[in-house]
Amino acid sequence: MFISVNSACIEGIQGIPLNVEVSATTGLPQETMIGLPDTVVKESKSRIKSAIQLAGFSFPAMSYVINLSPSDVIKRTLSMELAISAALLQVTNQLNLNFSYCYIGSLSLDGKVIGVKHILSMIYHYPNWKQTTFVIPKENLNELQALSGLNHIPIGHLTDLISLESIPQLTMPMTTPSSQSTTHSFDAIHGHDAIKKACAYSIIGGHPMLLIGSPGIGKTMLIDHMKTLLPNMSHYQAIENACIQSFIEPHFEFTTTPPFRAPHHSISYAGMLGGKNPPQPGEITRANHGILFLDELGEYQRAILDTLREPLEAHCIQVSRAGSSITYPANFLLIAAMNPCYCGYYFDQTHICTCSPQHMKRYWQKISQPLLDRISICCILSKPKQSQSSILHQDLMAMIDTGTALASKRNPDKKRNQSLSYHELLEVFNIHDNAQSQLDTFIDSQQLSMRGQLRVKKLTRTIADANASNTIKKEHALHAIQLSQHHQLPN
Repeated sequence: MFISVNSACIEGIQGIPLNVEVSATTGLPQETMIGLPDTVVKESKSRIKSAIQLAGFSFPAMSYVINLSPSDVIKRTLSMELAISAALLQVTNQLNLNFSYCYIGSLSLDGKVIGVKHILSMIYHYPNWKQTTFVIPKENLNELQALSGLNHIPIGHLTDLISLESIPQLTMPMTTPSSQSTTHSFDAIHGHDAIKKACAYSIIGGHPMLLIGSPGIGKTMLIDHMKTLLPNMSHYQAIENACIQSFIEPHFEFTTTPPFRAPHHSISYAGMLGGKNPPQPGEITRANHGILFLDELGEYQRAILDTLREPLEAHCIQVSRAGSSITYPANFLLIAAMNPCYCGYYFDQTHICTCSPQHMKRYWQKISQPLLDRISICCILSKPKQSQSSILHQDLMAMIDTGTALASKRNPDKKRNQSLSYHELLEVFNIHDNAQSQLDTFIDSQQLSMRGQLRVKKLTRTIADANASNTIKKEHALHAIQLSQHHQLPN
């Protein structure tokens, strides 16, 4: 006899629908499991047999073949134990299952249905999950609060499968994600108006930003306050990040607050990009839909910095290890800060730089030109004057709301300006002749690469959006040029 039951497993943070196929024939009593089960899954055979017997069911002496399909994906989780048990009981005529249900759960030796890890990802990525009923452990209910409208039947023991149709089918109610409040405000920072606006432009357009200045000038403080300007994530983005957090932490919070990750410069390659076996998500994935802040950029390993180039444009990272290759989301906003040299006073007007040319060359060798080409905003900070006025925090928030609304309404798929392709940028690049002349002069004088030209044009488009202008004007172009100080960096 043959039976097939729906279940799910996990690969990376992506849930994969799974078919548990069981055949029972006469012959030498044995249980054979195929379909690339990992060691921990192979051990399920003994646990399932014990759970069935101690739950009061019989386990006839037959030859069982258990196939986990698709067979080209390694199964590393115990999420299919409930489905395997249900299929074994059905194939031996001890149950009458509903084959449209999806069964997800693990078992204890005495038949108790226990929770599984990553169940949020399994269900969220299940095809047509809103039209499917899931039989799940009661222990996992709290983790599924994000999936409003989820049809589910929570059970606590294997014997509940006998009366499954009589157990009330529940629908997950609408849950409002939490959002963290903060007392930080740019009003507490004196001066640096141009940099504050640059922070707003970076958020509106998704432009990577690098702040360079002497020690204590306020680089880290400005960037730390950027988290107060970040708009809340959408419901979809919050669920995607919840899936990531569920893979990292057993107990996570469903929140719309964007992540702000600030790894130390001693971080390893695996810690930044993801690694181990099976691959685990790194900092660029944990910063998904948020900010990745790299303080003291010149102290990071060059190999690590250079590997950020592809994720900055692709918004994902593929981590390959022996036997597995997993793609993780990495849609992060790169914000960095650094001193201009070892002593920190290369651009300072009140201190003399003590670094030799060899030291300067060694310091800047860690940051490659291709990486700098991908950083749209590069600003050298100077000490603000005491009499200098300061832009208000609420004005920055208004700029972000205005710019984001304009870009979302105009750009295809509501992309941020930094993510626009060359042809997409041409369609939205409505510019005055005098502004175009300013850009052409700057591009020619600096001999910018094609990527460099695109970054300046995208930044110009964002500045116009922030000022509620559909047309790029001369002042917008001049402001973009002012925030593109790559040419002033030491060679």
